[in-house]
Amino acid sequence: PVYGFSPYTSQGIRWEAGIDAIDEVTARFDPMIAKLIATGATRKQAIHRLVEALKHSILAMPISNASFLLGVLQNAGFTEAQPTTRFIEDEHEALRAAAAARRAKTDGLAEAIWNHLGSTVSIAAPASIQELTLFIFGRTSKATPRIQFTQEMTVPIPQRCGPKFSTMGRGLIDIDETPVSFSYCTTTDKGAWVRWLNIEGETYFKLEGRDESSAAGKSGAHAHEVIAPVPGIVVKILIAPGATVHDKQTLMILESMKMEFEVQATRSGIIAEILVQAGQQVQSDTLLAHWQEDSE
Repeated sequence: PVYGFSPYTSQGIRWEAGIDAIDEVTARFDPMIAKLIATGATRKQAIHRLVEALKHSILAMPISNASFLLGVLQNAGFTEAQPTTRFIEDEHEALRAAAAARRAKTDGLAEAIWNHLGSTVSIAAPASIQELTLFIFGRTSKATPRIQFTQEMTVPIPQRCGPKFSTMGRGLIDIDETPVSFSYCTTTDKGAWVRWLNIEGETYFKLEGRDESSAAGKSGAHAHEVIAPVPGIVVKILIAPGATVHDKQTLMILESMKMEFEVQATRSGIIAEILVQAGQQVQSDTLLAHWQEDSE
């Protein structure tokens, strides 16, 4: 699952992404979900822009290679030399040591921020210039971190199982005279509280309080829903409302990435209503049809 995607953009930075602000990457597709490209007057400037983009983008998911790429871009063997196909093998230990050092710097900040990331972070409006100036220059005790949320947005998820929205935002934390930027995402998913945090390119992910009885699409009343397995276009609908179908019967055909995917029944029963039509674009997990209740 991609709980939130908000790429950082600026001069010389271009993204080619195959995902929406909230999406799902399934095993049916290449795991490269986005391509980040930077240009500059010099190689050094282009690398700097890549680093800034990775540090300030929101890619809220359990795991990605963003932190690893950041380490590569800051490694002298990459920035000061011409890397070869043996680069990762040759620099393996240096990359691991640098990653541990970066993590040591941000772990404390992450702990300070976690408690402020509730299911939603409530702010009345983005911080004003005056508020940010006071935050940066009006310092108090070094030992007490100060946190300022500077931007927040809520992204809805229409026609999907799972979370109803994700809250994404950015902020600043000041613990030792220097404000450090961070970005975050919070949501709920299948009974779990999801929190994701990015501090200077180091990412943290927590999934807590899962309640399996409320897992949409996986158990209980949702276990047999007719949903889209991938994002794509409905090219064929093979059944009509009122049709009696059997388990594993193909109900619809979706086209995605120039491939066709069958939507099959996961139970036997009667289709009460079809919610899409041929030619319609749907997202992954879109509900395609309703079953008739057994009592009807």
